[in-house]
Amino acid sequence: MISYEVGSDYVTVGSTHWLSPTHQLGATIAIPAREGTIYRMKGKNGQVGRRFVRREKANHQTKVSFPAHSSTIPARPFIGISAQDEANIFEDVQDWLTL
Repeated sequence: MISYEVGSDYVTVGSTHWLSPTHQLGATIAIPAREGTIYRMKGKNGQVGRRFVRREKANHQTKVSFPAHSSTIPARPFIGISAQDEANIFEDVQDWLTL
């Protein structure tokens, strides 16, 4: 949700959603190393299938290690004004002040 606050000489626009800064500015998230289990089905011929399945449907499980890595989330600004918007606002303010 985007909210705003208006004062006698300012306007502040923002969002209180916890993901807003990540979307507006971007982020790099460090993901630590971890252990896990993947679940698959073994066919009638004894071959382990390549598709993952839910634990309750699996007849084969494999312990795996996931290394530490990072994931970069690019900025996707949703609040702000363009250079053209800024010029238009400045022009509107000038027009209003000359009334």
